[in-house]
Amino acid sequence: MDEHAFRALEGTDTLVLDMLREPIHPTHMNLAEALQVVERVKPKQTYFGHIAHEVSHAALEPRLPQNVHLAYDGLVIEV
Repeated sequence: MDEHAFRALEGTDTLVLDMLREPIHPTHMNLAEALQVVERVKPKQTYFGHIAHEVSHAALEPRLPQNVHLAYDGLVIEV
């Protein structure tokens, strides 16, 4: 993400962000990259979407910061 994107996200309460998987991917953010964005933007809550089938929600969700969650089919986010 470039500086223009970060400026546009200033003050964001709810961030929905691409996070494909933990290993590096050439075209999608991995877990470490997505968490760096969360740390910089500092939203009240974040949901990671576009998650690969290899990611175990049950294994990864408890390792995430308290305000970061994995999105799932049927999730409704009130804004």
